Amino acid sequence: MHNGAIDDTGDFASDKDGNASVPAPQRKKAKRSTRKCIADILNMTQVTARSIAYCAVMLRFALSPVEIWGKDESFNYEGLYNTILDYFECPEPGSVGADHANDLLKWWNVQVFNTEDKFRNLKPIFNFENTINAQRAAKQASTAAAATGRSAIQPTPTAAS
Repeated sequence: MHNGAIDDTGDFASDKDGNASVPAPQRKKAKRSTRKCIADILNMTQVTARSIAYCAVMLRFALSPVEIWGKDESFNYEGLYNTILDYFECPEPGSVGADHANDLLKWWNVQVFNTEDKFRNLKPIFNFENTINAQRAAKQASTAAAATGRSAIQPTPTAAS
């Protein structure tokens, strides 16, 4: 019998009677998932107007208080789906609306299926250290200028700095 204490090696320490320690259970290594994502299962290689409409309907249902599909009489899901399809599929070819719909589909395809840089969106938009340093320098310059009576207006650093 052990006293429940764990020694430095991760094993149970032997109790006062000198009984042998019981080894700690081995942790299982995390396995890499071999399941395909839903887009692969459905052979989906691009975002379409219908996939956007479907996602919008599913999102609206998920955010609603209704627990059973088809029981929400306060919202027209079919109307939402058809309105989104009309937005993408009904503008006159070459019109501003058609260009915007095509640009939006291209944007969604880059967001969902871009394989060049999967981690691009994980990089911070601003370099906060540089921003903070620039703000501190501007404050110091403003304080120094106030002491001498001069204006210390400096251009604001951009996100690229």
